[in-house]
Amino acid sequence: MIPPSGFQSTLASLIGNIDPDQIVFVGVGNRMLGDDGIGPVLLDLLSVNVSHTVDVGVTPEEYTGVIRRLNPSVIVFLDAADFGAEPGQMKIIMAEEVSKVRISIHKISLEILMEYLKSETGADVFIIGIQPAEISHSSTLSPPASQGVQECAEVITSLLNKEK
Repeated sequence: MIPPSGFQSTLASLIGNIDPDQIVFVGVGNRMLGDDGIGPVLLDLLSVNVSHTVDVGVTPEEYTGVIRRLNPSVIVFLDAADFGAEPGQMKIIMAEEVSKVRISIHKISLEILMEYLKSETGADVFIIGIQPAEISHSSTLSPPASQGVQECAEVITSLLNKEK
């Protein structure tokens, strides 16, 4: 797991020198299953400060055309990811690492989708995963997941605001 300071520096190396208008943030997850809604809730916080956000729910494969039309240089999936850390911890997950992490429930593997979007757009594609505490029938995030989402939004926003 990337520690919080390492998370920020790694994320800075991936998006810090990119025009924010060339980055597409894609929120993945089910808002009605507690911490599975991490991606869409994080997207809500970011949508105030970023140009391109796409809430794909649990069917990201249905939004490939929308994402491609935005002509991104970077595509960042935002999702709940079980990588064995404390709830609320953040991790950057590259396509080749997806099979080692349990990503929330989707019809199609995010690894396949990431590779497809990379080949179609030429964009760098990765996931920002946040460790969930509990996936259950709830319309709210657990306190640790909510804190992780807030911290992640602050890191992303600060990195993007450096460009302005």
